[in-house]
Amino acid sequence: MMKLAFDTGGTFTDFAMASDDGTILLHKVLSTPDDPARAVLQGIDELLARVHAGNGQASAPQILGATTVVTNAVLERRGVETAFITTDGFQDMLRIRTEGRYDLYDLKIQYPEPLVPRNLCFGAHERITADGEIITPLDEDKVRAIAAHLREAGIRSVAVCLLHAYKYPQHEQRIGELFASVAGDISVSLSSSVCPEVREFDRASTTVANAYTQPLMVRHVDHLERELSKRGVTGQLLWMTSSGGVVPSSTAARVPVRLIESGPAAGAVAAADYARTAGEHSVLSFDMGGTTAKLCLIPNGQPMIANELEVARYERFRKGSGFPLKIQSIHMIEIGAGGGS
Repeated sequence: MMKLAFDTGGTFTDFAMASDDGTILLHKVLSTPDDPARAVLQGIDELLARVHAGNGQASAPQILGATTVVTNAVLERRGVETAFITTDGFQDMLRIRTEGRYDLYDLKIQYPEPLVPRNLCFGAHERITADGEIITPLDEDKVRAIAAHLREAGIRSVAVCLLHAYKYPQHEQRIGELFASVAGDISVSLSSSVCPEVREFDRASTTVANAYTQPLMVRHVDHLERELSKRGVTGQLLWMTSSGGVVPSSTAARVPVRLIESGPAAGAVAAADYARTAGEHSVLSFDMGGTTAKLCLIPNGQPMIANELEVARYERFRKGSGFPLKIQSIHMIEIGAGGGS
């Protein structure tokens, strides 16, 4: 079965195509940051031309992609304008954070500016207790008013994170339904779907990052699948996640935050596979890209998996100075010293 894989990096987009007889074709083109799909399609066209030149078949029943679309959108703040809805009274959650300090004695401590400006943080009049008791029913009229306001303001995405919604999501789900009826063009990310875990700020931070990048990933996925279909490449398109697994395009478009370390994870998974093939049980992988270099410890043939990740740190090596994301990811370090840096 022919397989096609591509990896969109900050500098280059790389390709590999494996045929039924074990032949592997490699290819590389310059990335196109303004439209990452353009480089992917260019590379696939050139690869297919090579296959045709060799009188081979050009259809690939399985396609695997790794991408930097999500991480670049967050780091470079090129996501869409996003709003945030939380339980009334907690609108400053993204700024107050956990009140923890990554440097206890720094009187001028700084954090990255939240992805959502304060004027786009709204409170929903509702309250569910930690044991599920509804002490304040959801004010649906207020939610409709917020949805109408955001629609008129041209907001493209909204993150919803209510107290205790990780276990009792009914109010969040109702907000999603109300937005669908009032402002159907706005993408809605619910924390109960994106990150159903305790700790409000971490859950909110993860959901905001998802909402901030979701319209970009939806556009990217739709564009690729449409153009691939035109080229007769009809295989299922799968995407590498930060944990080293794969998901279909529908999941990648719905929860793009899980792909924030997609490309680096693919490199670590490949290194682990090569190590096992070579009979090595524990190795250190080094992945030199055009923009960054990635290192990963692989003990006993498997990369280590972390249950949380922090991005966009204000202080590069200070834990707690960035945006926490509650997603599974392969544990590695990255430095901005790639071959093209």
